[in-house]
Amino acid sequence: MLKLHDVHAYYDESHVLRGVELNVNPGEVVTLVGRNGVGKTTTLKTIMGIVRCRKGSIAFDGRPIESLPSNAIAAAGIGFVPEERGIMSTLSVAENLTLPPLVRNGDGWPLERIYQTFPILKERQRAVGTTLSGGEQQMLAIARVLRTGAKLILMDEPTEGLAPVIVEQIGNVIREIKAHGVTILLVEQNVRFATGVADRHYLMAHGRIIEALTNAEMTSRETELLEHLGV
Repeated sequence: MLKLHDVHAYYDESHVLRGVELNVNPGEVVTLVGRNGVGKTTTLKTIMGIVRCRKGSIAFDGRPIESLPSNAIAAAGIGFVPEERGIMSTLSVAENLTLPPLVRNGDGWPLERIYQTFPILKERQRAVGTTLSGGEQQMLAIARVLRTGAKLILMDEPTEGLAPVIVEQIGNVIREIKAHGVTILLVEQNVRFATGVADRHYLMAHGRIIEALTNAEMTSRETELLEHLGV
């Protein structure tokens, strides 16, 4: 579904991505794991066209997207859940959910299904989005993308700063999303969380993918990887 080949990206003259190679198959949950500052978030932003791909290729469903603007990439069926969540501060929960347009030929979740999966959002649908707790805002950010019908969801550190009980809820949501056939590329530093939801993992360092791991390999090397990540 998604293939990156020799992808390079910069912030001004700072060379951040240095030949990223990865692929994500339909229905998979795949993680990008690595220390802070190695290029994980930049990889997601480059896929979305927020950061320009200066060299290399990005293909989604066999179609090159590296030269497309972000709105066209979103319309093609890629949704982005940023680390800062991007909740509109002047809109209610329900308005935040229904603001983004549906993806053409997508399979958007109706509000009834959203509220069944995220009952707290139904309970607080009239509340201003930014009055929700951090965990509730994370669920709103994920639910908003699901409603658009995106086929591939990019998630950036969805468990960052959340209490363990909320992290467990986010894990359950990701597993449910996967069960409905949605594909996910997930940036995550919590190794135990990553192995609990993902099929495969890419280890990133210095702007490159240095290793591809199965979930079994990731689990067996958990202690080593925790040391590598400085956790």
